[in-house]
Amino acid sequence: MQGDGKVVVPAYGVVPNEPSEEQVDTSNEKYQDDLEYFVDYARVDWVPIEYLFVAASNIVGADASLQQMIEVTEQMLLDLFSSEVCVGDLTEHEPGFKKWPGTPTHWLGRIRRHVEERGDIPNPGELAWLHVAK
Repeated sequence: MQGDGKVVVPAYGVVPNEPSEEQVDTSNEKYQDDLEYFVDYARVDWVPIEYLFVAASNIVGADASLQQMIEVTEQMLLDLFSSEVCVGDLTEHEPGFKKWPGTPTHWLGRIRRHVEERGDIPNPGELAWLHVAK
């Protein structure tokens, strides 16, 4: 983290040898409020991942590119992962949620690839869910 409250976010899953050096202002009040909301939400329910993309869009503004939304969403995901939130799929059997295998780096790569291939944020329930798995 830099002294100005900005974090350098690597671009997982694009070109492995050429990470992005985009910066996300994590000191933004909206960012912090949304992050706290999603941590609390994931503790009690399953959070559709597209909600994070919508929040990122609101943070970066209406004229933001998909790339900017991806980078803010990735930073939010990293912050959520450090708060014990994980990504996974809903299941028909108890406990109703299955964590994706791999590490947060793998999860970010999978999410980024999906969004970039699609050219847009995921539709509701299309990609993944967030939850604090017990």
